[in-house]
Amino acid sequence: MVNRVITCFSVFLIVSLGSKVHSAEKSALQEAYYQAKENQRTQPRKTIELWHKHQSSLTGLPDRLRYNWRLFATIAYLVENEYSEAAKVLGQMITMPVANNPADMTEMANLAGVLFSRTMQHQIASSAYRCALKQNPDDPIINARLFNNLALSLDQEGDFSGSVGYYEQAIDIVEKQNNFGKLALYISNLGYSLLTNGQSDKSRPYLKRALFLKEKYSNDAHKVKTALYLLHALTDLRDWALYDRYFGSIEQMVKYSPVEAHRSYFGWLQTYARFSREGVKPTEQEKSRLVAMIKNEKELSAIHRHFQPIADILKIDLAFYAPLKKIMGTIDDNAVATFVTLCANDTGTSTAHSNQQQNAKSVGAVKQAEKKSALRS
Repeated sequence: MVNRVITCFSVFLIVSLGSKVHSAEKSALQEAYYQAKENQRTQPRKTIELWHKHQSSLTGLPDRLRYNWRLFATIAYLVENEYSEAAKVLGQMITMPVANNPADMTEMANLAGVLFSRTMQHQIASSAYRCALKQNPDDPIINARLFNNLALSLDQEGDFSGSVGYYEQAIDIVEKQNNFGKLALYISNLGYSLLTNGQSDKSRPYLKRALFLKEKYSNDAHKVKTALYLLHALTDLRDWALYDRYFGSIEQMVKYSPVEAHRSYFGWLQTYARFSREGVKPTEQEKSRLVAMIKNEKELSAIHRHFQPIADILKIDLAFYAPLKKIMGTIDDNAVATFVTLCANDTGTSTAHSNQQQNAKSVGAVKQAEKKSALRS
């Protein structure tokens, strides 16, 4: 009898302890979820670490939470420029049944667009943004963001005339919504597009207005980019009076900016301005310093876009840098690209998601993504 009582008590104790352990694990996972959500953009490395730690514990969670975990991880990977990992996790999201609705389709297509834009694959990026717009988002701010993203992508493709209308639609929407932060960003983007397409005279009023709005409503890192674009336009136009007026304050912005690319751009601008204003060509040492400022493919792309004609004039040789390559390598042969292609060719709202699930077994890269998803879940 005593042994039986001891046995029963032991079983009770084990069950009780197991319940407490399970409760503690559940509480830890819940806390990690909110931490991952909070830090996906501001401290993306923290979200990625939480994803690595907890992804194997997500199997028993509701589908919506499993989807959201992957959403946070994808965004964090994009912020950290880890595009291969972003593609893998986004590929997992695409095949989840819970995502078969217009809102999630919009979200996934936009993320696909960002992914392909960042990896210099602008044609398929444009298709992704069109796919997102096809879902008819109810939120006008989301629509504006998609129009802006599509304009940027078309611009990068070289379709400047096609991009302008989408910039203007984005601007019109946020202006009606009194969203001055977004208004400043989209006006700046249009001004930059005009600048890099040889229309510095038209870009100047847009950039001046964008900088004013940035300083008043949205004093963020993009303000420095807008200010540099304006200084670039003034150099193109040889408006030295206005250049001198802005130079000191922009120099201070760059000095305290945490973004190294801002200093690189500013260095190139100063060299360009000295040459345009005084005919002073850079020394060989200065040329080496300018080229050494380029740290990666993304910066090289920006330098080519901003300064290739200037580099030609100044006889600065960028040739020893390898031609731009796809950072993702084979990203155009995976679940994300298949999803975008199906959506671009489909007239429905979420049929592409269903087709993606039905066709997954016949697409090698998708099958590989699903195997990885199963291992990670």
